[in-house]
Amino acid sequence: MSRLDRSRISRRLGDVLIQRGSLSPDSLNRAIALQQEQEKDKRLGEILLKDGLVSKVEIGHALEQIQGIPYVECPPPSVDQSVLDLVPSTTAIRCCALPLEIKGRKLVVAMAEPQNLSYLDELRFSVGMPILPLFSFREDILGAIDKFYGEEIPGDPFAEDDEPETIFGRDQESLADVEFIVEDVDNEVSEAQKELHAGRKRTPAVRFLSDIMSSAVEKSASDIHIEPRGESTLVRIRIDGILRELMTMPSEYQAAVVSRVKILANMDIAERRVPQDGRFLMQHKGRRLDLRISTLPTHFGEKVVIRVLDPRSTLITLDQLGFSERLAGRLTKILAMPQGMLLVTGPTGSGKSTTLYGALNLLRSPRNNIVTVEDPVEFMLEGVNQVQVHPKAGLTFATCLPSILRQDPDVIMIGEIRNGETAEIAMNASQTGHLVLSTLHTNDSIGAVIRLLDLGVPSYLIASSVTGVLAQRLVRRLCVCRRQRPASAVYTEKLARVGVANTDQYKFEYEPLGCSICETTGFKGRVGIFEMLPIEDAVRDAIHSQAASDVILAIARARGFRTLQEDALEKLKAGLTSLEEIQRVIPWDTIKSQRCPSCSNEIAAKVGFCPHCGIGQTNTPVVDSPTVLSNA
Repeated sequence: MSRLDRSRISRRLGDVLIQRGSLSPDSLNRAIALQQEQEKDKRLGEILLKDGLVSKVEIGHALEQIQGIPYVECPPPSVDQSVLDLVPSTTAIRCCALPLEIKGRKLVVAMAEPQNLSYLDELRFSVGMPILPLFSFREDILGAIDKFYGEEIPGDPFAEDDEPETIFGRDQESLADVEFIVEDVDNEVSEAQKELHAGRKRTPAVRFLSDIMSSAVEKSASDIHIEPRGESTLVRIRIDGILRELMTMPSEYQAAVVSRVKILANMDIAERRVPQDGRFLMQHKGRRLDLRISTLPTHFGEKVVIRVLDPRSTLITLDQLGFSERLAGRLTKILAMPQGMLLVTGPTGSGKSTTLYGALNLLRSPRNNIVTVEDPVEFMLEGVNQVQVHPKAGLTFATCLPSILRQDPDVIMIGEIRNGETAEIAMNASQTGHLVLSTLHTNDSIGAVIRLLDLGVPSYLIASSVTGVLAQRLVRRLCVCRRQRPASAVYTEKLARVGVANTDQYKFEYEPLGCSICETTGFKGRVGIFEMLPIEDAVRDAIHSQAASDVILAIARARGFRTLQEDALEKLKAGLTSLEEIQRVIPWDTIKSQRCPSCSNEIAAKVGFCPHCGIGQTNTPVVDSPTVLSNA
């Protein structure tokens, strides 16, 4: 509050006191002069009380007239214990609020800041009923809390010197590098929300959020879940695709932490009935992270999920993603084409966006004009023109693409193909001298062709536009503490059960152990599992003639196509992951196989000839198993 604003409020309080006959004009002028010259940090009411010019009750009633909120003296003679039980002592201290009585369906509460909407929301959510606030002085309310709750409150409960340094399990120094950066109403990045040294506004909500975010980032979490339960709030983090419990938070802090997140994300803290989305930035030990926020109303309160996006992931190379040299060469060849379309498929969380950003990094150069349309823009890439869709304003993938084509692009990246209109515009763009990258939600690369046909895209357009389909998954990578030992009979039997024909090629088995690096999980980081379907020659002809998926698969297999299952087994053989992990992530029952009667290698069902020995085959399977597993 500025000095001018304080002077105006002081003059208004003085005028009301004069009108009520509680203060003379000369006494008011002397008190204001004293405030401006010697005691600038004190309020007028404090000066009047100190000099004995007016009583506390008179100031209280004057403020009641100014604020429009009734004044009540504290502490009252008594408060019913059932009323006190409605508001936990920690909430009462934090909000500086004392519950007095239940009047009708409302809880009457004495508050030092009765106009603080955040405190009112927290109290209302905590007790489950509307709040009727009354005004009282802070020191009087704190004394009443001490009297009725039996809590010792030496002065300001949030004073820096009084706060324990480790009440949240982490000392102050460990949170000193946490900084939250929000966007103001003008969409300019503002650092007004810095939380230096865990925040000088040392409220429990600030401390809890800083602690949660710092711990999650240090553990390389991709998502943070704040989930209200009956008597507590559970905080879980997703690491390498698996949710782990981080901490349990007292339920009385849940509403305050959620409100804190909403404030940082420029969301409506008063709206708790509908889901909301927002974002803010976080600086942690020199790293700037983008945080995407989603809230969802549940039975016990609002659930918050925070997606942590690290811009460094856009700088990852193909070999770091897990591409083999052969597969990386095929992908690079497709990206080097002047036109065409590359589709990346897989379920949510399979790393599609990371792969596309890695491809954009390869394509970035002063000679290329790259334009992306995304929902949302996950990472900022220098030298790339990125567009955020806005459906409410009519800016969708389909409506944006025609405008992008007028921007003279060389490369277009579409965040996701969701309908036939978007697919057709994108494919037409790929035929007019543009390289188009996009994603689809399908189980495998062959399924992408079927999905496009289901969207109503003509088969001739798919065959002439799409140059490659990359399907992928992410499996957890074994930590350096892994155990290697000769393959046991049990392990060999497991391999045979999933359809591996030549189990004798797997000389060793690898098991997760657990150490301090991987926090006893046995896994650290993830590696990609891929299958690449180049659309060329006979495969293109099969798509154009709308051949069945198993026919397309047989043709592709004859030209060296390798499935997700095969790539997973190669990484298993190399000791990068475990058999249980690839069974957890990879679908093993989607493709049938047979064994070549000539060379005994496993081949696709209905294949015309064996890609290993070149001998012609019959259509009758020799061996039927759940997967297509080649040893090539």
